[in-house]
Amino acid sequence: MSLQQADFIQIINVYRKVIAKVLCRLELSFSTAELKKMALSDAVATSFFGTCVAGKFKSLLSDMRIALSLGEVPQSPRIETRDQQLRMFYKISPNFELEIRPVSILFVGIDNWHRVHRVEIIGIHGNGADRL
Repeated sequence: MSLQQADFIQIINVYRKVIAKVLCRLELSFSTAELKKMALSDAVATSFFGTCVAGKFKSLLSDMRIALSLGEVPQSPRIETRDQQLRMFYKISPNFELEIRPVSILFVGIDNWHRVHRVEIIGIHGNGADRL
């Protein structure tokens, strides 16, 4: 293979990776309008959590938005099964956690949850009680 061919192949491979990252981001949906408002508005999140926890909440959502799949979210979730569906819980602070559910037409289990590209944000739990 010539140097030009090798360069061309390398360029194509980089292009494919860039396109994959642009087109295949983790897709987020929200179970309630309140959760969506909180995710979109710093003021709403701050009034609910306070400044410090709101920042951590927004940071977690940012990590999710740039990930290609759940496996790329830096934080590892606590995983439970509810009503035969996998649920993940991400710590926002010592008192709050975000509950999400993988959305897939295929079976999502303990072995393949990290490959999921779509999730629904179910709620925020804190101090032993549902908050949203």
